Amino acid sequence: MASIPVITKYLALFQELYPTRELTNVTAEAWEFALADVGDRGFVWAADKLLREPGRTFFPTPNEIRGHMSVYRGRVTDSGPSRIGAGDILEPITEEQAAEWNRVKAALKAP
Repeated sequence: MASIPVITKYLALFQELYPTRELTNVTAEAWEFALADVGDRGFVWAADKLLREPGRTFFPTPNEIRGHMSVYRGRVTDSGPSRIGAGDILEPITEEQAAEWNRVKAALKAP
């Protein structure tokens, strides 16, 4: 399952690059639910592809992540996991980044 720390890292990146939707205190939980069958490694690979997609102007959706997963699965199946380069996989967010996300979520809850 794609984890909340990894999902929140990418939601923050998507929000920064495509400020077409607001993040709420349930956004990461909704994405986690929608992508319950997608692991962190596949999520990161697909999210990175969406971040670099030419012509993209809108915040992606969980189903767009899922759409890129078919390419990821084919790449792993056809080429073996060793063919996925280190540049395709990023580290999960740091504790400091998680704390910042928690501050953002708290501010969203404030009246």
